[in-house]
Amino acid sequence: MTGNGNRNLIVLTLAVVSLGLAALAWADGFLGGLQEVWGPRYTYGGTPALQLLSSPRSPRVVGDDASSVLYWNEVMTDANAIDHTPPAPGESRVFGEQLGPARTSLAFAIVHIAVFDAVNAIVGGYKSYTDLYPAPYGASAKGAVAKAAHDTLVALFPSQSPRFDALLADDLSYMPPGSSKANGIEVGRRAAAAILALRADDGSGQAEPRIGVDFFPSNQPGKWRPDPISQSPLALGARWSTVKPLVIASASQFRVPSPPALGSLQYSYAFDEVKFYGGDGVITPTARNADQTMEGIYWGYDGTPGLGTPPRLYNQIAAQLARQRGA
Repeated sequence: MTGNGNRNLIVLTLAVVSLGLAALAWADGFLGGLQEVWGPRYTYGGTPALQLLSSPRSPRVVGDDASSVLYWNEVMTDANAIDHTPPAPGESRVFGEQLGPARTSLAFAIVHIAVFDAVNAIVGGYKSYTDLYPAPYGASAKGAVAKAAHDTLVALFPSQSPRFDALLADDLSYMPPGSSKANGIEVGRRAAAAILALRADDGSGQAEPRIGVDFFPSNQPGKWRPDPISQSPLALGARWSTVKPLVIASASQFRVPSPPALGSLQYSYAFDEVKFYGGDGVITPTARNADQTMEGIYWGYDGTPGLGTPPRLYNQIAAQLARQRGA
């Protein structure tokens, strides 16, 4: 690989890993499916998850290591969409193994830290996150990317393992046998094992608290309350501040300013702004235009079957920019 090719490959892996640097998200999933998570008013028709995926497969170019990063990034983002789609009848899969945007972004970070460390062990130039030692000369970056992504995805979405196994076997079949392939696969395995071991006891394995069981919301003004429309039984993310971060020293290291006091003029202005733009346009008036409505709906979805969570969109945007810029 040329010097420019090495640089582009490292820059690409840095770009996608930076979208989700936080703590690892271990979860058991929700055997009860969509209503167990989002509440009794949610229904789903049962279309198999793979039929709902709208994004095309990233083309794999033989000999192009960057295309392998993009390919496995798409495998990862599709895993998120599948994870937020209730299993169809007879499908052997668990719903919500990495439920919600917080766990999603953290899981994505783990996958791409493994991919970055694997590539960096081969091409060099940057400090390894897990202190992974360099790979043997000539090790295949493509094999390293595939194995690093596969092994972390299997750990994060275990009920999707058969899909990941099949995709790995198919991807590696394009590579000729030999020491380059074997050494690349081995460095990918080491990279995945290193980051998974590093995050094994980070506090992210705790279950999401259930309202009225192990989380009791306050009815005081200014405090969080459950959504009365969806009637979701979860206080999603309520304990996430206790998870060990990946980069910063603590979850409280950088804090935004406190919101305006409830009786302040600033709070009144903010409340009126939400009311001004937030009406439905039918029963309650709104000054919102069509573009603003579209933007609100586009970013307001969360955990929709076949779409997943917003971090999936962020990664798709990053991948599209990488393609446009020739990474």
